[in-house]
Amino acid sequence: MRLNHNKVLLAERFHCYIRVYYADGHYELRDENIQDYIKQNRGKSGYKHPILIENQNLYPTIDQKENLCCWINLGYIEEKNPFYIWVLQSRGLYDKAVKMYVNFKLKELVKDSC
Repeated sequence: MRLNHNKVLLAERFHCYIRVYYADGHYELRDENIQDYIKQNRGKSGYKHPILIENQNLYPTIDQKENLCCWINLGYIEEKNPFYIWVLQSRGLYDKAVKMYVNFKLKELVKDSC
């Protein structure tokens, strides 16, 4: 059962499934391949070519071809959700996510000022 009312925070790739974390603290395993999401969103413009899961943009932490790549919701970082911070820290992604968020916001400001 999918809880579509909840914000997606992070998606992790595994061999034959995806683990998707939500803002309320739960996660679900999906019997899907992340490549399907990457193919659906190929050609999308924007910061680091996000993928779309449940109408929310998730941005790759490293090259999407890498098996260690995770996709994170940059827009939700400013909410300072304790669970999200914990998930990012436990995967060693918190500092990288904050840097990505700052770059994301800078690009938005530059784009808006033009």
